[in-house]
Amino acid sequence: MDDEVVGRLIDAYGGHLVSERITATISGSNASWATMDADVQSGTTLYLDAADGRRIELRVRGRDVRSGMTHARVASVR
Repeated sequence: MDDEVVGRLIDAYGGHLVSERITATISGSNASWATMDADVQSGTTLYLDAADGRRIELRVRGRDVRSGMTHARVASVR
């Protein structure tokens, strides 16, 4: 089952705010993938600070040209 997560998106290394409010869909076996509408480069590491208190570390894999959605691997959830 997919998990819709709302929160702030922050660059893990620069610390700057990428998006004040974003919704990411966490899916896959063991909640291993995230899909979101964010304009970020492949290889970027991001933190999704969720409204429920979780911090989800994401490693951006790329953007789907047809849907425009960015796909990222979930590295950790704290």
